[in-house]
Amino acid sequence: MDNGVSRSFGVIDLVTLCVRSVIAPAHWSGYFLRVCQESETGRARIQHLISRLPADLHVRLLSALIRKNLCRDSTLSLFMHRNLSTFKLSGISSFMTDRSLLAIPANCPHLTSISLYSVSNVSPPALKSIWQHMPQLESINFAKCPVATPDVVLTMATHCPRINTLILNRDSVISDAVLVKVFPLLPLLTELGLLGLPLVTDASINCLAQHNPLLQSLTASKCGITGNSIAKLAQACTNLQTLRLARATFSDEALNQIATSIGGVLRHVDFSSCTGFSMQALADFIDRCPVLEIIHLPRSRADILTAVANCTHLQELFLPRFSAVSASSIVELTTKCTQLRVLWISKCGDLSDSYLQQILEQTGNLEELYLSADPATQLVTEQPFLTIEHNRTIRILELNHRSRAVTDEMLAHIGVNCLNLRELQIAGCSSVTREGFRHLGALFHELQELNLAKTKIDDFAMKHYITNGVFRNNLVSLNICDTALTHESIPLILEHMPNLIAIDLSRSDVGKIVPAESTTAAAATTKTTNHSSTTNGYFSPSWQGAASAFFDTPTTATTTTTTTTTTTTHTTRAYGSALSSLYLS
Repeated sequence: MDNGVSRSFGVIDLVTLCVRSVIAPAHWSGYFLRVCQESETGRARIQHLISRLPADLHVRLLSALIRKNLCRDSTLSLFMHRNLSTFKLSGISSFMTDRSLLAIPANCPHLTSISLYSVSNVSPPALKSIWQHMPQLESINFAKCPVATPDVVLTMATHCPRINTLILNRDSVISDAVLVKVFPLLPLLTELGLLGLPLVTDASINCLAQHNPLLQSLTASKCGITGNSIAKLAQACTNLQTLRLARATFSDEALNQIATSIGGVLRHVDFSSCTGFSMQALADFIDRCPVLEIIHLPRSRADILTAVANCTHLQELFLPRFSAVSASSIVELTTKCTQLRVLWISKCGDLSDSYLQQILEQTGNLEELYLSADPATQLVTEQPFLTIEHNRTIRILELNHRSRAVTDEMLAHIGVNCLNLRELQIAGCSSVTREGFRHLGALFHELQELNLAKTKIDDFAMKHYITNGVFRNNLVSLNICDTALTHESIPLILEHMPNLIAIDLSRSDVGKIVPAESTTAAAATTKTTNHSSTTNGYFSPSWQGAASAFFDTPTTATTTTTTTTTTTTHTTRAYGSALSSLYLS
């Protein structure tokens, strides 16, 4: 079978086999959506089938359909199952309405976790009304959910006292006035996410410290909090293991108090872009947190890396502005931190061949490697990457803006030896030629995400890349912005990459658009006009037909002759039916 299962290197479980075999083929997905929308008999048949599925397979099946953007308000009820415990609705955010939302409590009485990420098409009154019927809920994600008004959040807290996980982000309405009422109602809270809430200040964190002693994880990035309230929280919540506090302001004393209170249990800290403390205070803080597993530093310095090297449990490290420290410091760190799985090195302009080669050789468990620099910086050559042999651990490799370091030979070598690579980022790598793109198609069997932005890929290279592609059924994300690709590549991409969910065409020749009237005028000269595109006509005439394949909509064709006019309706083959994100700016 050609669904990716036969190329797996490990043993596959039966549930995964079913999901990949049934959901992966685009023709089955389109059939499912068509049957559910057009046939009551078909709906009943599918509902009977779904009701008999094991709970695990049911959840995986629903998740797969949502990821492929195939669930609609009219079909979501088919998947509501009385044994369902987790419901993630982010993939149908623009299709879900009050109808299916109000059906959730009655059909899913044992639901304990619900994600309303980006859900925007339901009404606040409907969302507010469901909580009284769901007292068993333990986890709620309101991220990017504009209908999660203060009244909705407070009503949820009133009726759902078992909540242990609450996520709120990017909402300018949620403020201290709301949270100081919510936190006392949720005594079991262990994980809290507050991201991009400018009206949330130290008052909320002080309330959290007073009423939620079980808290283990706090994300409070881009809010109006300071280190003083975090220090008080650490004294009250002695099992606090995760602190993600990007762009917060700390004093040296606050860092010292936090380390005193929870240094022995703290496992994850994110101080990205934080200010107010000295680098010596940060080094002392890290020294007093020996079990840290994940560290995101605000900037790099040699004394800080010396402290980090003592964290023998370290699994993930983010190093910004690496040029401020010597390369030998990171080599020494990788020698001691043998469990390192994720390494980010930003602005690594002076990382030489020999040092990078040592890092690659010493990090035997490394799964993700991110190397980036200023595009103008001339960096190391390809040699360190040519030493990688039969690596089964690296899944994500980002080499953005590594200039002439990334060559065709290097891509070929990585493709042969990084056997489980899932994501490759080579944006801005100007030395890759058509031969390199051919290697991409022939060797990267398991690739799911590919970033080719600002590379030399053109229509000829894309054609051969797709022709040789043995992984194309796996690819779900493609970035080809700022490239020379034209409309001629769009049909190939859509036809041969059926599971593509996101594609970025911005600032490329493909993404150049013209007003609808120009499209209509051009179509009139050929006596054929496409009337029902959901794009409002903002596509160039040269690839209007290819663009219409992005959308699973009927196409009405009007053909004019000298004696009569006939209108026919047909459904085009929706190559791009899985797409949920399209960027054309």
